[in-house]
Amino acid sequence: MEIDAIKKLIETDERVRREIQEEYDKRDKFKQEIEAEKKKISDEAWKAVNQQVEDTRNQLQAKVKADDEKNQAYYARASELLKKDYAENKDKWRKEIYHYVLGSTAKEAQ
Repeated sequence: MEIDAIKKLIETDERVRREIQEEYDKRDKFKQEIEAEKKKISDEAWKAVNQQVEDTRNQLQAKVKADDEKNQAYYARASELLKKDYAENKDKWRKEIYHYVLGSTAKEAQ
């Protein structure tokens, strides 16, 4: 009878050990699943952030390019207006400068 009790105790111990090991295995499996889900969420979040950064960079580059083109067009127009104004007034300006300098020099000589 003692042998049957000992065998039953051993069987119960082995069964309980298996059940405990199964619970440990389940817990480890859940931990791994949680870690995998955390990594997936983190990767998705970083992917979204990187995409947003790339989109913003592309928008800024497009804006810089458009502003540069606008500035180049403005510069070209302003340059043409200055060249035209200079061409139309250079003789007049030369005379004015000449008379101003001679006028100043003549006044200083007196």
